[in-house]
Amino acid sequence: MTTIDAKEQLLQTVIKMMKNTKDINKITNRQIAAEADVNSALINYYFQSKDNLLLEAVNTHMENLYKDIMESISNESNPVTRLKSMLMKFLELGISQYKFVKIPVSEEMKTGGITTNKMIQQTLKEIYKEDKSDFELQILASQILLPLQTIYLHIDEYKNYLDVTLDNTQILHQLVDSIFTNLNINE
Repeated sequence: MTTIDAKEQLLQTVIKMMKNTKDINKITNRQIAAEADVNSALINYYFQSKDNLLLEAVNTHMENLYKDIMESISNESNPVTRLKSMLMKFLELGISQYKFVKIPVSEEMKTGGITTNKMIQQTLKEIYKEDKSDFELQILASQILLPLQTIYLHIDEYKNYLDVTLDNTQILHQLVDSIFTNLNINE
């Protein structure tokens, strides 16, 4: 096995293991190495730590899911409808893949949520054209994202606080519609 194959094998193994466990943090270096059929020292060699490997595996997995979302909404011509669809799909992904989503959302929030914010800004620019400055669009994107990111990170608390089941599509639509109404984003 070449070094590139070993690194990729570790990533794919961890993604598979994460899908099959409830608590990602209980996966050990030895389990990963045994499942990937590589020396456990390669985890530190390629990723410096198990946590870095887990983060990269989650990011790889989530990147593929995000690409699928963006592709699925790309044919929608109305930018408001497209943005609502994007947020709905992000919410549905967050609920269905909670153990995966919590990690990159937490990491992204540590850096200000810039990556996802920029994705939303592109669509907001289509909605507002020249009516809002880049600064205003950045703030608006943050106002859209922050409640969703907060809910992702504290899903059980928000289920209780909102007294709803967040895996209900109708409730998710109400949540997105409420954000759009409160921010006065109209079709």
